[in-house]
Amino acid sequence: MFLAFFVCKHGGSTVMASIDKLQPSPPLTDMILQSVWVPTLPAVRGDTERRLIAAASARLLTEVNLSHLLTCPFAGHAELSGQTQVAPVPHWRCL
Repeated sequence: MFLAFFVCKHGGSTVMASIDKLQPSPPLTDMILQSVWVPTLPAVRGDTERRLIAAASARLLTEVNLSHLLTCPFAGHAELSGQTQVAPVPHWRCL
């Protein structure tokens, strides 16, 4: 909840840049998002808390470049996707 509040107040890119200054390689933000943020989303209870998490998640998804965390299971298989370019699909559970 603390991190979600900070993301809502200061913006996703600002908070993630500050966290990455602590440990740039491998990015600490990647570890936080994959190991803490996403797995704990279903455990959030309360209307206010869910709204805060939803708003913070939306800011993270729209303000921070997370393309390196996304993979596409149909990459290179245009016949399966029906497209020549396939949009990336997150490998972790969607919100």
